[in-house]
Amino acid sequence: MISALASATLDAVPRVPFRRADLVAAGVSPGGLRELLAAGLLRQPLRGVLLPSDVPDTVALRAAAARLVLPGEAAVCRGTAAWLIGVDARPPGEHLRPPPLECCVPADRSLVRREGLRCYLTDLGPVDVVEIDGVPCTTPARTAIDLARWLMPGMGLAVLDAMARRELIVPDDLRALVERWRGERFVEQARRLIGLCDPRAESYGESWLRLRFHDAGFPAPELQISLTDESGRELRRLDLGYRTYRYGWEYDGEEFHLGAAAETADRRRREGIDRRWGWTVVGVGKNLVLGPSMALEYAIGEVVGMEPQLRRRLW
Repeated sequence: MISALASATLDAVPRVPFRRADLVAAGVSPGGLRELLAAGLLRQPLRGVLLPSDVPDTVALRAAAARLVLPGEAAVCRGTAAWLIGVDARPPGEHLRPPPLECCVPADRSLVRREGLRCYLTDLGPVDVVEIDGVPCTTPARTAIDLARWLMPGMGLAVLDAMARRELIVPDDLRALVERWRGERFVEQARRLIGLCDPRAESYGESWLRLRFHDAGFPAPELQISLTDESGRELRRLDLGYRTYRYGWEYDGEEFHLGAAAETADRRRREGIDRRWGWTVVGVGKNLVLGPSMALEYAIGEVVGMEPQLRRRLW
């Protein structure tokens, strides 16, 4: 239950994104707003912007939130641009927090400084900007290259895979476009990740796992391996693996694979795969994929008969 003050405040809250200061200036009680936030009746689609929690999330709503806090002559970029077009570029541990506002301005303009805002000077031209529901935003291709450069490698590849899967980008086009920044910081990382981009990856965890194979110098694994019955009907599908060794790996995300019941179901399913198709399937969780241990690389190396071509993990 919420107090009468909070109930009256909720009635006064608009059904569109708003800034807290604007509502307080209009006479809405700060105490009522705090109670609504504590009760989970308001959410932050962007840092500094509020919205009733039951309003559905849409691109138009995200654009309306960005319009409230985007400085003039700037375009949203990097993670905010990805968020605006429906791809989450927040790293693990940050996905429950409202995304920060990231924007860019042409290099001959002044850097905008404001609390809650990350602003970058860059070589921004008309070809790099598209308008989404009235908000200037870097194009999907420019956004993809920026994120491939500036995110940690695992997230950079995951975002590229997700954008390619949604047909927002074409990897071959990015290979040519990235050369515009030849010689600049982290372009080599972007070039490498673009070369590894694969729209068949169905989750960020699969992208992280696949990058571990490549970092260690192992042969490129096959993705989305189909296991079929005698008529060719697909019954199971593995995230990635090697047909030569009949060995597969799956990323076990916490949403569907955490807990005793889920672990028991996974074990029985993998035992069934071994009996019917002769494949050994290993589940790998987030802690092993993202943690500092090299246990995953050494285990893969035993399967393929190779030593990992690195002494410590790169990210």
